[in-house]
Amino acid sequence: MSDTASLVGGKYRLIRPLAQGGMGKIWVARHAELGTEVAVKRLAFEASDLDLGARFRREAMTLAQLKSRHIVHVYDLGQDEEGPYIVMELLAGEDLSQFIERTGPASGELAFSILEQVGKALIVAHSAGIIHRDIKPSNVFLTREAGEDQPVVKVLDFGIAKRIAFGDGNDSLTESGHIIGSPGYMSPEQIRGKTIDERSDVWGLTALYYELLTGETAFDLEHRGDALFNICQGAFIPIEERRSDLAFMAPLFRRGFAPNLEDRFQTVQALLHAARELVKHELSMSRNAGLMAGEAGAPAAHRAAGA
Repeated sequence: MSDTASLVGGKYRLIRPLAQGGMGKIWVARHAELGTEVAVKRLAFEASDLDLGARFRREAMTLAQLKSRHIVHVYDLGQDEEGPYIVMELLAGEDLSQFIERTGPASGELAFSILEQVGKALIVAHSAGIIHRDIKPSNVFLTREAGEDQPVVKVLDFGIAKRIAFGDGNDSLTESGHIIGSPGYMSPEQIRGKTIDERSDVWGLTALYYELLTGETAFDLEHRGDALFNICQGAFIPIEERRSDLAFMAPLFRRGFAPNLEDRFQTVQALLHAARELVKHELSMSRNAGLMAGEAGAPAAHRAAGA
């Protein structure tokens, strides 16, 4: 029976394919009775083994318990004759990788807005003892809501998220002999197979912020082995080499990419605070420079009158 000819779980009619995910295919679907549109994620047929099936269900269970405006909402989880499925909110917009490819580097204001919204999602996850482990542009979705000047962020794909509250955070690197995570966005401890905690997501969030501001990754990913080595050494491309006007942010990235966990920002809140203070300071400096330039260029009579 084809996907489009059947009702998923007896309730959702598949309309058209939307995307191909790491574990399955995502469809636009319509509730047969209510007529509302949703996204249905199906486990790929070739991926239907026990490990991936368990991970697929874990993603749904994880998302269902995380209540945040910035985390994609899950409505239903089930299994029919064609395998397991997740029903989620349908988002309109584009993911961050598409945005960066289309527009290049984001403005400082927009980059911080996105950083802050992703950070808020991670704070909710971390408070529940859940580490995302795969913060990257394609897992951050930008949508629009009425009355909002900036895009509203939704964090996607908790398929490899790990619950650490009960001590199972030390198998972060491999499952069935494969690296879990995305090169360029994995923290040093993920690469080395060490115990992870929220500081691993701090590392991923730092990488996301760097790419937002520069339009490029923080590490040269052409040669995978070299990239993983450089990540473990904290040898990222200095941001001032990508954008000389952002040299003032170098200390933030040195700390965010620190290979030693104790040298890194200890929480997402700490990273957000540091970024916020740097952005505020730079805006203040820019305003003062603009005022001084305006005064220097004003007619002498006007300057005297204002004295």
